[in-house]
Amino acid sequence: QMMLDAQLARENSALAQELQVSQDEAKHDFLTGCYNRFQLEPNFERFAGLAEKNGFPFSYAIFDIDHFKEVNDTRGHLGGDQALRGIAEIVQARIDRRHIFIRYGGDEFILLGLHYDLEAMTAFCERLRVILEERMGGVTLSFGISTWHGGCDSLPGLIARADRALYRSKEKGRNAVSDESEIGAA
Repeated sequence: QMMLDAQLARENSALAQELQVSQDEAKHDFLTGCYNRFQLEPNFERFAGLAEKNGFPFSYAIFDIDHFKEVNDTRGHLGGDQALRGIAEIVQARIDRRHIFIRYGGDEFILLGLHYDLEAMTAFCERLRVILEERMGGVTLSFGISTWHGGCDSLPGLIARADRALYRSKEKGRNAVSDESEIGAA
């Protein structure tokens, strides 16, 4: 009986480990290793809660590859995948536990930054933009940034302001960082 109990305990342990691996994989994008888009809302809620409770600033950035279709057309889809992985590796090497890095879909990424006000997040993203431009062999990115305005703010509000700022970066000629102060916080 003891041998059977030990065998069952080992099997239970192995199954629990497999379940944990599956749950972790379900949270991450298979190509880049970033969190997937389904992690945006729970992490927004977590960061907004911490920001509200402790008075921390909290900002949101969305960025994408400029002319990604051309990247795929000239380098092939495997080259496009390689660019996405390269961007993820570069960004992941420069963030810490104050950040949540998400591949939102296609060539779009989101970066949440706890302890980052609008100015700090804009400066951080500008440094990222320069590094990415230098390291990605002709691939450039455009960024849009918004900041959380407290308990009356919402995830849709952050997204809308950052999206408008991203479009402002595109209007500037791409390969740029724009924040909500350039478009108004309406």
